[in-house]
Amino acid sequence: MSTFGILLKNYRERAALSQNDLAVKVGLSGSTISRVESGTRAPLHRRSQILALARALDLDQGETDALLSAADLAPSTAPELSLHPRDETLYRIAQELEALRRDPQILPAQVRFVEESLLLLLRGARTALPAVDLAVVPSGAPSTRSLSEEERYLDDLLGDCIADPSPQSSLPFTVLAAVARSPRWELKRRLAEALPALLEVDAARTVALMEALRADPPDPEWRTDIRRRVIEALPALWRVRPEAVAPLLHWQEGDEVYAGLATLDALVEIGDPALAAEVRADLFAHTPPRAPGRAGPMRALRLYAEILDRCADDPDGALALIAAHREDEERLIRICLARALHRLLSPRPAETLKLMRSFLRRENGQPVEHQNVRRALARHPSGLIALLDGPYDEAALALLETLTADEDVHIRRAICDALPDIVDRSPEVALDLIERYLLQDRDHFIHERTWTTLRCLMSAGSERAEELCARLIEIA
Repeated sequence: MSTFGILLKNYRERAALSQNDLAVKVGLSGSTISRVESGTRAPLHRRSQILALARALDLDQGETDALLSAADLAPSTAPELSLHPRDETLYRIAQELEALRRDPQILPAQVRFVEESLLLLLRGARTALPAVDLAVVPSGAPSTRSLSEEERYLDDLLGDCIADPSPQSSLPFTVLAAVARSPRWELKRRLAEALPALLEVDAARTVALMEALRADPPDPEWRTDIRRRVIEALPALWRVRPEAVAPLLHWQEGDEVYAGLATLDALVEIGDPALAAEVRADLFAHTPPRAPGRAGPMRALRLYAEILDRCADDPDGALALIAAHREDEERLIRICLARALHRLLSPRPAETLKLMRSFLRRENGQPVEHQNVRRALARHPSGLIALLDGPYDEAALALLETLTADEDVHIRRAICDALPDIVDRSPEVALDLIERYLLQDRDHFIHERTWTTLRCLMSAGSERAEELCARLIEIA
């Protein structure tokens, strides 16, 4: 047992705290406290963690300094540097970090990002350095695609706006308005995803952004995907500016069938019968154009509306309606059937899980259903996540794993978007999915989300997350 572990155990027992109680107070895991005390894990090395322990244990200055010294850190009376000034290079790094902390223009969250990124690079160095070509300078977080300057700037701007909900100047929203009018699809996608959070910052200016994005011209590859994302944000708008919702829900020239499906979903979330009747009538009066060689979308939209009507009050009726159309060969119909299933997971888990498995079945190693049908199942993984740690956890986990391993990158991205929810429910499940399926993924969006999730888990004291971060750096 290390000196640090002995001191920590003595102080904890004197304070009459269990390992789990202490872990909760300082934001670590109980297993981390246990391993540190037993000596199977090295002493904590972050000054902020040790000072948090000292506060939780009500240590005086001498006891705090003893704990810091056991971790090879400077005493509490010294300037609050994160590293001991025993090495000139490390001391300069510590000074730079301290300068960041004291800079009034730098947010605490930005300082933490720098600290955690440095820690990840150092932890990954042992495995990564032997294969590193020193003629190539590392560019930061692992990614197979570097963010453009515009994307990086937009991410920073959105992060600052959302992190600080105090009254905003018009400047950030002037920039965001230019993004909404730009031809850059990826910039508009990032902005559209942030709309619900921006509504909490400045509803009036965000409505203007939504109006611009709602009329976004069709993209050759993504068609009206940006419009659909705006419609999906309308339930959040309803909570703060209900009078602004109806014009954005009504059919607009250039909308396609997926915008119509998103409209029907949004109406369910909003839950206003009068608005639903008005918008549905308008939707069915403006049928999306018929695709060559396929049945018109009107039949699919009406069927989807009927299924949604039954999901809440008559789940058995909804399941019967889905079963009646299960063999329909029209792809759009099958998309509607799969899209509604997440709403039935709570009232009828066994039957719904069985239907989901049938939509994800494979023959001769290949998926039976088209990728758009499978994507419909991945749109709302929260229903599957809610079943973890319950009587249907094995079936739910198997489906999450199947989606995470899918050939279609957009399905894998959807699961990555849900990683924070999976972490909240079961951190170990999230780490299993990352280790088994996502770590080797070459998609840059998946790398971004995986990296962020591992950093959050590492900040909570997960040693396994630290190991996976090192492996991610090595792979990149």
